[in-house]
Amino acid sequence: MTKSELNRFGDILAAKVAELEPVIGQREGIKVERSADQLEEIQAASERVLAVCHLDREFNQLRNVRAAIRRIEEGSFGTCQECDEDIHP
Repeated sequence: MTKSELNRFGDILAAKVAELEPVIGQREGIKVERSADQLEEIQAASERVLAVCHLDREFNQLRNVRAAIRRIEEGSFGTCQECDEDIHP
């Protein structure tokens, strides 16, 4: 992979990190609030589950993006981690 391709992928990944980091810090949707109404409490619990799933997905994506940036820095980006074959850009 050429240096310009690596730089382009690095820029894309850095932009993705900047996009994901603020999302990871938003945890308001997972706080537990009690309600006298059982239906509202069930709805809030359902919304919490969705918020936790979303947060988990975004955190995993951020972890993967950071790992890709690390591979660019180490010089192993663009090579399959399982079979060591080159990955077409």
